[in-house]
Amino acid sequence: MEWLCSTVGWNNTATSEAISTYINLASDSASSWLSVALNSALFRTEQWIEYSLNGDYKALQELTVERVNSTLHWLDFTPFQFKLLREFSLIFAGNTILVIIAWKVYGERIRNKFMKTTESNQDELRNGFLDLKLPQEIFGFTK
Repeated sequence: MEWLCSTVGWNNTATSEAISTYINLASDSASSWLSVALNSALFRTEQWIEYSLNGDYKALQELTVERVNSTLHWLDFTPFQFKLLREFSLIFAGNTILVIIAWKVYGERIRNKFMKTTESNQDELRNGFLDLKLPQEIFGFTK
């Protein structure tokens, strides 16, 4: 904490000790919350693996339904938020499908235009780098 006090120009040890105490408390609190969250997640994952390996699919289904319901309860969407989520999901899915269809139709043209290296493209690239007056050995061009 000395670097903070020297940077700000404080010459008070009580201030640096108070800041240090607050940082330590925040760190301890964050680590305890993280520990609780990880232990809970790992316990649920351990149960899920145990149920799947033992073939207890009824308990596995109940655990999955419980986790989905608790997650939905935690999110607690209002009807408006749920409508927005549905609309944005439909827009995203529709755009994804349209991009896939467009790639099926125009993908070969795009690939030929931008991904094919020919002598003329290499010459254009070399001339572009010469216009910048950069050292040619950086780019692997020889004179």
